[in-house]
Amino acid sequence: MPATQVSFPSGRISNIGVTPPTLIGYFNKPDGPGPFPAVVLMHGCSGILGNEAVWRSWLRERGYASLSVDGFRPRGFASICAALGVVSQGERVADAFGALEYLASRGDIDASRVAVMGFSNGGVAVLGVAMPDPMITRKPGAPQFHAVVAFYPECKVRLGAAAPALAAPLLVLIGSKDDWTLASSCQEMAAQYGARATPVDLQVLPGALHGFDDPRAGTLYLGDAMNVNSPSGRGATVGGDPESTKRAAQIVEAFLSAKLSK
Repeated sequence: MPATQVSFPSGRISNIGVTPPTLIGYFNKPDGPGPFPAVVLMHGCSGILGNEAVWRSWLRERGYASLSVDGFRPRGFASICAALGVVSQGERVADAFGALEYLASRGDIDASRVAVMGFSNGGVAVLGVAMPDPMITRKPGAPQFHAVVAFYPECKVRLGAAAPALAAPLLVLIGSKDDWTLASSCQEMAAQYGARATPVDLQVLPGALHGFDDPRAGTLYLGDAMNVNSPSGRGATVGGDPESTKRAAQIVEAFLSAKLSK
């Protein structure tokens, strides 16, 4: 079922001093009046790719509405892989909350059962939802996410983070052979939060590369991509893996069912 294009403002949070832009989103929902549980989808540094269309369809089949957020084109970018800082993580966190507020305003969405799922750079953003910066504040009574799923995020950015607890249950999925964002960093992050009695559900998929849920099988080397884990600071391998995607879908289905159930 084709998605419906919608627009809504990015969220207002205390330490983002710019006027929130109007974002583009692609909304899909099951048949019927609802209200439905929903999942916000946050793309990676290449913008919205084919994997999000697959996930929207997958979610719809399981009774979830979904909203893919385009946080780049409204700001004048198609991709930021070669220059990651041109759209800040603070802005992307604000985009996620703007999408949440939009969904909460709809009569066909159950605002008490909304999750956010991010991929790569979008995965880093959703870590910022689950592990919020103490400086980020939102208006009292604003809707909250009730589950967070991060696909192959850069977990180094959260090592040593001061946040004492997770704001929402967090699932992280990453491939063991990812050379763009390392599984070892996510394992260190999970151990750090486990020591604070706020466990992260970390799933390391054997043999999987970055972007393993790409519906196109095969590998591709991105020579210009910024990569903090490369000696040169550039270059990363991506590759779709149907078996890893199937396993990840099973994990995500169980997680969402448990965290968004009535």
